[in-house]
Amino acid sequence: MMLPKRSTNKILRILFHFFNQTALPFKSNRILIVRLDAIGDYILFRNYVRCIKHAPKFKGYKLTLLGNIGFKDIAEAYDKDVIDEFIWITPSLIYDINEKIRLSFAIKKKAFDILINPVHSRVFHTDEFISQLGAKQKICSSGDYTNMESLEELKRSYKFYDSIIDVPGTDYFEYLRNRKFIETLTGQRIDTALNLPTKSKLIEKEALQLVIFPGAGQEYRRWGTNLFATAIDSIMANSTFKVTVTIAGSSADSCLATEIISQSKNKEKIEDKTGKTNLVELIELINNADLLISNDTSAIHIAAGTQTTAICISNGNHFGRFVPYPLTIANNIYTFYPSEEFSNKHNYALLNDLYKRGSNLNINNVDPIVISNKAISILNNAS
Repeated sequence: MMLPKRSTNKILRILFHFFNQTALPFKSNRILIVRLDAIGDYILFRNYVRCIKHAPKFKGYKLTLLGNIGFKDIAEAYDKDVIDEFIWITPSLIYDINEKIRLSFAIKKKAFDILINPVHSRVFHTDEFISQLGAKQKICSSGDYTNMESLEELKRSYKFYDSIIDVPGTDYFEYLRNRKFIETLTGQRIDTALNLPTKSKLIEKEALQLVIFPGAGQEYRRWGTNLFATAIDSIMANSTFKVTVTIAGSSADSCLATEIISQSKNKEKIEDKTGKTNLVELIELINNADLLISNDTSAIHIAAGTQTTAICISNGNHFGRFVPYPLTIANNIYTFYPSEEFSNKHNYALLNDLYKRGSNLNINNVDPIVISNKAISILNNAS
């Protein structure tokens, strides 16, 4: 007799819970780092993996990364010299009970001594999944509840870990939060710079290269395609130098590229490369650009890591966490917002408090002529 699916899942959960109550007893000298967030998050963390690998505290340990398959290209191209093993998953997989059990069993058999979850703005369901991976010691950041329902839920998540590393709330920017976490974890002072190990920039070019990145994970974070087209046309009309324009992004951004080109007066001068590059090729494209114009997304962090000048258009979402960039980390990122309140540097703490959990401001209120004027100024200096 077959059991109903609901009963089967209930039995699986009971067995799953029982299996994950204890860690395997032997020492493996293996560390599991868990990062199931997005591409930009990994870019802002990856430089610190070396600090873990080379810390005297972890001498002789092998590192395994359980990561979001979305940034596989970057990690395997740039970090395989310090990461000994990669486990790639689609993060939504952990919401499927059968897949979750299969993955947890496979990871637990590896008998990790230490599990490190460095994510500051964690997700409760991910924390619950991490608790079932069988590591002897599980470490996380004190974090915040940006991606949780309440402060109480954040506090409940602490029960899934053995050690909580305190990261002060005054460290708003993600790269600085990661630094504080790794310094406490390793017991060492760290001054690692944000960088991506790209090829040398091209010196001789027939024209200045402008890269447009119109995509973003949510629609409210995407500047209008008509506004991108207006900015491009203004740059082309008012430039005294030759400019090539390339639209970049994933295949999901191809429709945005089509809209921009169709609304531009310079259709024949715009190249659409959306969906035609992998992540490493995209990084090299941005590396060789004279200017990037992008929404607040991974492309901005790529620009920071390649020292490429960029204009970021943001609605203020999670202000202080990903943009604006502190000058001590990158002085080549210029961020524009839909409200004048963001121009007052003395408002930083207030703005962080207002918008750290999101923003309802309309990104389309950012003036395309303001963007084009800044772009022309930057390109003039590059010519």
